[in-house]
Amino acid sequence: MILINITLERNHDLGYIYLNSFTDKFERVYSWQTRIRRYHLKELDNFYLQLSKLNWPQYSYDEAKLNGDFTEEYMYDGDQSGYLYGIERSFSRKEIQEIERYYNILKFEFNNENYYAANLDKPENIFNDQHYIYHYNKGLYLVIALMDCQARFSVTTTSGERIMINTNHISRLKSVIFPEDSHYDIDNFTNIAVNVG
Repeated sequence: MILINITLERNHDLGYIYLNSFTDKFERVYSWQTRIRRYHLKELDNFYLQLSKLNWPQYSYDEAKLNGDFTEEYMYDGDQSGYLYGIERSFSRKEIQEIERYYNILKFEFNNENYYAANLDKPENIFNDQHYIYHYNKGLYLVIALMDCQARFSVTTTSGERIMINTNHISRLKSVIFPEDSHYDIDNFTNIAVNVG
C-alpha cells in the first residue's frame, strides 16, 4: 500500500500529495507512468532538539489562517472525520526530484509519546527557525514554510459567516508529524510514488 503519492499533470506543474492510498480506478489511470521508491524508517534520539528550532505559534493551523498569517496555495482536503487526506500544490520538476531524493521518515519520542515525521526534504532544510509547526487536527502537525505572496481569500467561520482575509504569505508543506497511535499508518509512508498523467 502506498500512502504518499505525488501526482502531476503532464502540461503544467499542478500536483497533489495524497496522504491516503489511491483508489483502484486512480491507480489504473496513472500506473503506466508511476515511479515508486521505498524508504526506510529511521529512529532518532533527542529529536526534540530539532523541533525546538521551529516556530511554535500558540494557535492552530485554522486559527492562523483566520488571523491572515497565510493561506494555502490551492486546496488542503479533509475527510468527514477531519483527517487531512490530500494537499494540492504546484511543483517544479526540480522539487519532485529533490523530494524523491531526500524524502525521509523519522521516529522519535516527544513528551513521552512516540511520533513519526514524514519529511519532504532533508531534516536540516525543514527544522529551522524559518519554518512553523501548527497543530492541524486529530493529532496531526504540519511543518510549513511561509512564502511571500500577496493574496486575498474567503473563509466561512464556524458561525457560518463568510469573511474576506488578506495575507502576505502562502504556506508550503515541509513535513507531516503525527503520534504513533494516530489515524495514519506509518507503514504506508515507506513508499512514495510520483505519477505523471
